[in-house]
Amino acid sequence: MKKTKIIFEAMILTMLLVSIIPTSVFAMGTTKTGLTPSNTDVTIGDTFYVVVWLDGDSDEPADGIKLEELNWTIGKANITSVVNPPTSDFDWLFDAGTIHNDTGWLEDAESIDDSQSSNNFSAFNITFVSMEVGACNVTQNWTKVFNGGPEVSALTTYNTTVYIHPASPSTDISTAEKGLTYINISWTQALPNGADRFVLYNESGSNELQNSSATYYNHTVASGQTENYVLYSYNSTEGLFSLSTQTHTETSDTPNNAHCTNHCKRC
Repeated sequence: MKKTKIIFEAMILTMLLVSIIPTSVFAMGTTKTGLTPSNTDVTIGDTFYVVVWLDGDSDEPADGIKLEELNWTIGKANITSVVNPPTSDFDWLFDAGTIHNDTGWLEDAESIDDSQSSNNFSAFNITFVSMEVGACNVTQNWTKVFNGGPEVSALTTYNTTVYIHPASPSTDISTAEKGLTYINISWTQALPNGADRFVLYNESGSNELQNSSATYYNHTVASGQTENYVLYSYNSTEGLFSLSTQTHTETSDTPNNAHCTNHCKRC
């Protein structure tokens, strides 16, 4: 009898606890927050932005988000601004947080729709300027999402990566000299920002001809052969090419052309 009484009292206590604890603690929601970049591939020196979005679950709607620790790859980019989206109104509470570019850390940025009428919205627009070639990983390492005050219990976060490419070649390719069996081409410029070599292709990029810091190439070809050259800048450490190229088309001499070149008075 004593054992039965203890079990009954335990059941009553459990029912009381359940009745006073907020239901959101027990909700098995699928609230999500993620990062969407304006571009996944940018050139060094370019500006890009990352939108932080919130997608509340129907069982556990969300109206606010706090980025206690958003990190990115140190040295690859710097944050220049953190703003609330243009959809905000007078009910919006916003704090841009503190930017630590030296350690790649955005601290305590907060965005809340105080009207508690939203469930899916863009919470932040974070603007970066790219500083160094490579992969810039942007990560939510500590994010809190709220539901009218209480913290959402079940949260899935999504992160992103932006690839920063070397600057593109800026000087046109030109023909330095050509003959029956060769086409010599050149381009006169220093290595672009973030690049340690040029990569030259022919036939619209299908065959690699040269991969070095040289600014010329002597190409052995057949008589009357037309070549389409494509020049990239390249960062060999990160394995990233420039997003834009320089192109050049040239045809080697034929016997008739060579004869006219050498004996122009007879042509």
